[in-house]
Amino acid sequence: MKKRGQVSIQFHWIFIIIAGALILLFFINIAWKQKDISDRKIAGTVISHINSLITSTSTDEEITNAIKTPEIELEFTCNKQGISEYAVKDTGQHIDTPIEIIFSPDIVKGKKLIIWSLPWQMPFKVDNFIVITSTDIRYIIIGSDHSTTVDDLYLNLPYEHLNLEKTSSLSQSQDKNNYKIRLIFIDQEPTTQELPKFIQKMKDTAVSAVKISANQIQFYKKQKDSLISDGEISIIDTFSGKNPLLYAAIFAENSEMYNCALNKAINRLNIIADIYKQRTKKLASSTGACNLYYDTSQLNILSTSKDINEIYSQASLLVSRNKIIQTRDCPLIY
Repeated sequence: MKKRGQVSIQFHWIFIIIAGALILLFFINIAWKQKDISDRKIAGTVISHINSLITSTSTDEEITNAIKTPEIELEFTCNKQGISEYAVKDTGQHIDTPIEIIFSPDIVKGKKLIIWSLPWQMPFKVDNFIVITSTDIRYIIIGSDHSTTVDDLYLNLPYEHLNLEKTSSLSQSQDKNNYKIRLIFIDQEPTTQELPKFIQKMKDTAVSAVKISANQIQFYKKQKDSLISDGEISIIDTFSGKNPLLYAAIFAENSEMYNCALNKAINRLNIIADIYKQRTKKLASSTGACNLYYDTSQLNILSTSKDINEIYSQASLLVSRNKIIQTRDCPLIY
């Protein structure tokens, strides 16, 4: 009888432990669900605020916004298939960006978000390029101490907001515990550079580079302890103060994301050029002596072309035509 009683007591305590564990798991599950709901609400609020800032920034001339955010991780997508969006990681909160011209790293996180807008004119105002980055991403310009290009590039970037520095030798750089680094080489060959040990130890996806040279930018990615080529793009002149094509490339994750955003800008250009073309046709039929100046040949090409070099060539001819019209005291094309 005594032995049977001891077994009964043991089963009793086992039952209590199991029941307690189940109750504890129940409340842990509720707590996790509440945390998930709370995280989604915070993510929804943040992403809505960011979207409002992107919208307002895209209507201004050059402007920089630095905003404090919760420690969330934004994922940006823009690829060959035309899929374009940004999302708060692991929350299901995302916003499609089918027409917004955004240049950014693929992952943006940290306590402060930087949104920088640059107007693009070709030759009329097309839209603003929107650059998005974080103060936790480190940008290092590598070039000669006496290079005016290095100094001009540094001063034309929103350096007061960025985690930006310049150096004549990459070997002088020290680890600052950044989750991402973008190296910006001015007339130096990245593939022959010996990367500092702390950069070699970083994940390959955490380090990338661009090389800026005359009318061209080359992209590079890290592979183990060196940099390898990852595509190149042509840089044409601009009719804006700063060349947004150049500055956008500094912040785009790679050539694929750059070209995806640029294609959206070109599509926007095509639409606006077509509007000016229709206006020019009306001017040609209603301005009497001035109508012989309103040829639409350049606008015909600008409204359809996807080739950036052809676009610049035709835009330059349109500028000349507009100047001639101005001297004749006739209504301008744009």
